[in-house]
Amino acid sequence: MPGEHAKLSASSAHRWLHCTAAPTLEEQFPDTTSEYAAEGTQAHEWAEIAACELLDMAADFAPSIEGAPQEMREAAEAYADLVCGRYVKATQRCPDPLIALEKRVDFSRWVPDGFGTADCIIIADGTMDVIDFKYGANVKVEAEENPQMMLYALGAYAEYGDIYRIDTVRMTVHQPRMSDEPSTWKVAMVELLAWADDVVVPKAREAYDGPGTFNPSEDACQFCRARFECRTKNAQLVALFDEDDVAPALLSREELADILQRAAGMEKWLKGVKDHVQSLLLSGEPVPGWKMVAGRSDRVIKDPVVAAEKLIAAGCTESMVWRPRQLETLTNLTKLVKPLKITLEDALGDTIEKPPGKPTLVPESDKRPPYQPDEQLIAAFDN
Repeated sequence: MPGEHAKLSASSAHRWLHCTAAPTLEEQFPDTTSEYAAEGTQAHEWAEIAACELLDMAADFAPSIEGAPQEMREAAEAYADLVCGRYVKATQRCPDPLIALEKRVDFSRWVPDGFGTADCIIIADGTMDVIDFKYGANVKVEAEENPQMMLYALGAYAEYGDIYRIDTVRMTVHQPRMSDEPSTWKVAMVELLAWADDVVVPKAREAYDGPGTFNPSEDACQFCRARFECRTKNAQLVALFDEDDVAPALLSREELADILQRAAGMEKWLKGVKDHVQSLLLSGEPVPGWKMVAGRSDRVIKDPVVAAEKLIAAGCTESMVWRPRQLETLTNLTKLVKPLKITLEDALGDTIEKPPGKPTLVPESDKRPPYQPDEQLIAAFDN
């Protein structure tokens, strides 16, 4: 049913499986949406329609999605190619494989009132494919041990397990704005069922009945509606800087590194709290000691042509008030050549360069190579 939401949804499973107190706490906050959620919904509609066209299937709705950007259309088409390719291979292994797009699955056998909508389910010859389309470009989603997709697989097994033999589940996350290659993970059905019984059932019951157990973490709290008012999360962050032991006058290198690591999470949380308080004030809800004011703004010219005419009439020359023609930005030029099936580097060759960036402090786990001051200095002299 439109607008229907499960208390323990598959999409929030990474949260309630880790922090069973979150669902009860979140019920005190409105289920708001965002421009990113709306963008994701539109991208999923395009993806379903593109897949239906390739598979010669009828979509369940009439599209009302005109005006999608080219990047979204291309992402939808890439998802459709992946789905169609998997289905074609399934037909080669099995004469009557099952395929379902935007399939509502019910996993209430393990999760009270649990249901969700899987983007694509394909079952053939002992293997079930669960394919998930992600349009987000900020958070990379991996298929390995992905609880959302594992619950989708359980729901599909509950419906089709008596009809099809399912030995293996292959989960695939297609996130073209983050990676050209889909993320894929396989798990035996018996292992998935054991996880459902041993992990999901007790955690789901605790989360559903409440009040649950608080267990804040960066991943679990990231999209929790209560994260900026959660007392346990606040206490966890403050405790990071509580030091009762007598220590030397100077901090060690290890302690400096530890402080930076702790501060990263604190800075992110403080920014979120500030944004949350601003939204409360803008909605008319008072927050003691704080208010919203008009910030600094820059002057703008409403009509450049009229402004130029007035300046010329005042004594300026045309060359003084108008800039010479300028090349488009690199971002716009990249989009410009994309339909030509070439990269900007292919088109411009050695007329484009990427100078070394300024030294930036990042965690050691960052995949970029370490900054080498001597090498950068030599390169500067060579240039």
